[in-house]
Amino acid sequence: MQCEPRRAQAHLLLIPALLLSGLLSGCSSVSVSSDYDPQVDFSPYRSFSWLPRPDDNQSQAQSPLLHQRIMAAIETQLGERGYVRSDAGSPDFLVGYHLRVENKLDVQTINRSYGYGYGGYGRWGYPAGGVSETRVTEYAEGTFILDIVDGSSNELAWRGSAQGRLRDRKTPAEREKAVNETVAAVLKKFPPQPSE
Repeated sequence: MQCEPRRAQAHLLLIPALLLSGLLSGCSSVSVSSDYDPQVDFSPYRSFSWLPRPDDNQSQAQSPLLHQRIMAAIETQLGERGYVRSDAGSPDFLVGYHLRVENKLDVQTINRSYGYGYGGYGRWGYPAGGVSETRVTEYAEGTFILDIVDGSSNELAWRGSAQGRLRDRKTPAEREKAVNETVAAVLKKFPPQPSE
């Protein structure tokens, strides 16, 4: 077995803000999904406010700059849909998000020899012996979850998520672009349509 840890392996153990700021965008294996409570009527929603940030270890590891980028991207996307942020009174819905990073292993076994060997006298013989090689790569998988909580019932009304391998973005512009693309992909199906 051959192990090929990536250069970022040391960073994976620390779950640093740079990896978190890489988010998920730009990877072909990103999975985006959403779910909602069909009993909730989203049509009266006009205003929103923010849920308090969770006090957990991963939140503490996140960069304040990443937090600002995510909040700005969410507010922009909601604004494009006609929603207005309102920190006074009773907003129609509350918005919160979570980030999670987990170390994963990608194990691939490749057969170097396959098929049937030549058995002599013009006949094909038994299957040829194979030599296989196994490669193990460690990578970080990130999950971004966006929650919409109904302002009246205080119950979860809609949840969108994106999951995939993280990429380390080198510049602030690259990080901002990744955040914007990820948030836009997650909010693509909000508000939900009755047929969804």
